[in-house]
Amino acid sequence: MNNIMENNQIEQNELAEWEAEEFEIQPRNLSWYAIRGGLLLLVAAYLVYIKNWILLATVLMLGMVFFLAGRLKPRILHCSISKSGVAVGDKTFGYDQLKTFWFSNVKGATKLHLISTFKLMPVISLRTNNIDLESKIRAILSQFLPESKGRGEDLIDKVNRFLKL
Repeated sequence: MNNIMENNQIEQNELAEWEAEEFEIQPRNLSWYAIRGGLLLLVAAYLVYIKNWILLATVLMLGMVFFLAGRLKPRILHCSISKSGVAVGDKTFGYDQLKTFWFSNVKGATKLHLISTFKLMPVISLRTNNIDLESKIRAILSQFLPESKGRGEDLIDKVNRFLKL
């Protein structure tokens, strides 16, 4: 009975859980919309001039998609890390589906990055925003995955933050 209680306590001690936004909202002002809208109009005018109607329709649809996507609000996802793997919302990644992990700090925000074995989703980025949680996650994950020290923010995250997408 005592051994069962010790195992249960170990599992509870090795479990980390938190809430994270699905994606980061980039602050956009009126000039951001004006510049992108102006570029879209210039490209559309050029495509009308060269009479490339299919590309014009594609560019206009992409412009609408970017506009509508910018209005989306992120869902709050429940994230947890345990001995069996990492759960993000309703998806669970076993340690056999993950290669490595690291943390990055950008503008006061701490993010956990995981490299997965999936080709269409190579990097999973999760905000933690808690130093105590970071050390707890590092202690758990380092038992199962190697840590890539010295890595920073993923290139796609840098581009998205720069373009405010």
